[in-house]
Amino acid sequence: MDTYAEKYADILSDPWYEYLSPWMEPHVFSHLRELELLDDAAFEDLSNMLMDLEETRDPDRVIREFKHAHRALFELVPLRRTLTGRLADVSTPYGQWLDLSMFRELRIGEPVPKDEENIVPTITGTAVELLARSTSVETAGLDRLFSNARKAAAFVGKTDEESRWERVILHGTDVERAEAAVFLGAMECTYRSGQKHETPPPDSVTTEHILSMASTLQHLLDSRGGISSAGVEFWWDAFTSHVARAEGDFLTPGTLWDCKVKVRKPEGKDLLQVLCYWILGVGSGDPTFDAVDRIGIVNPRLGKAWVARVQDVPRGVVLKAASYIIGYYSGDPRRTRVQARLDRQSLS
Repeated sequence: MDTYAEKYADILSDPWYEYLSPWMEPHVFSHLRELELLDDAAFEDLSNMLMDLEETRDPDRVIREFKHAHRALFELVPLRRTLTGRLADVSTPYGQWLDLSMFRELRIGEPVPKDEENIVPTITGTAVELLARSTSVETAGLDRLFSNARKAAAFVGKTDEESRWERVILHGTDVERAEAAVFLGAMECTYRSGQKHETPPPDSVTTEHILSMASTLQHLLDSRGGISSAGVEFWWDAFTSHVARAEGDFLTPGTLWDCKVKVRKPEGKDLLQVLCYWILGVGSGDPTFDAVDRIGIVNPRLGKAWVARVQDVPRGVVLKAASYIIGYYSGDPRRTRVQARLDRQSLS
């Protein structure tokens, strides 16, 4: 609680405070009010602040700088303006954005049924990812691998429990590691959604399924050169008023991956999501993405993966996603970086 209060005091004294309108991040201030760090009168003042951001020549730049200056608070308070949240508001009729015909399908393992599992799919998928990430601890480091789970544990007062599950997922038996991954996955889902996720321990069927899917995922990642980054974060400069948070799943040499464990093939929004991850990385100027020229979706439940070269995606679709989904409009240097990258790839 004191941490929130200290960081909120920093926000109050920031000269750009008046430009962070409730239209931009209302959930942050609502959350602070729920924690009684922002009283009703102050919240009302926020609601009556300047709504016309046209008075600033580059409002997105102001917002990005503001978030960067106070990133400690924005990391503590779950942001709901995520890429997936933004995509939920977008109509994606089949074929008008992306479809699977643009991707090459790979068979990577045997299908895993969903029947009789006792864990919700969101936590199951995160547990599978965590088991794969845990194999890259030497290159990624503990802080990066368990960053989200640690933040959520601090948020809900379960730091000691989270630390214990970290040790288990790294050093336990397979069954113990699967159970640890489920509980850490629940914490990570808490951080991503801003809503507390409780879960029972996985039963024997669910444990078997999680371990099987994690093995299939690990096999694919190893076959593509191994994990170069697990839990792909984006520079703060990548984000806009449209998208305040996003995190990819894996990078292997040359390819950005999103992992799903649904019982169906990827749909338009799934494909658009991984494309937007690439746009965020390239648009921010992060050199990590200099050599990333492919995007892919892996679904270890189906035993399949789909991968495409970005240059094979219609240029108009990439630029439409950059502007309409993310908010990189004409003249934005981030859009210029994306255009320049597309130009280079078309010449290669």
